[in-house]
Amino acid sequence: MPLTMENSGAFLVSGQQEKQMASNPATRKIKVLRSFYFGMKPLAVGVVAEVPYAFALEMIAAHKATDDLETVVEQPAVRAPAIEMKGSQKADSK
Repeated sequence: MPLTMENSGAFLVSGQQEKQMASNPATRKIKVLRSFYFGMKPLAVGVVAEVPYAFALEMIAAHKATDDLETVVEQPAVRAPAIEMKGSQKADSK
């Protein structure tokens, strides 16, 4: 099949490329719901970050972030300190 304007993927109407770029920006602001690493740095819960568009969509799909910046995010609960068991207690737990 010869490469023509119909099958090359080129925009046939002037201004179509600008409209597509406006609806698909290079970056997107997200609010972190569950912490994850981006750019070798951890993003904490509740942080608003600007990330690449494709990565933002992945994090939103994984429910780790939201594009609704007004969302109130609850902080994760703090773990209780670990209690060290003594020798007799370890034997009883078996």
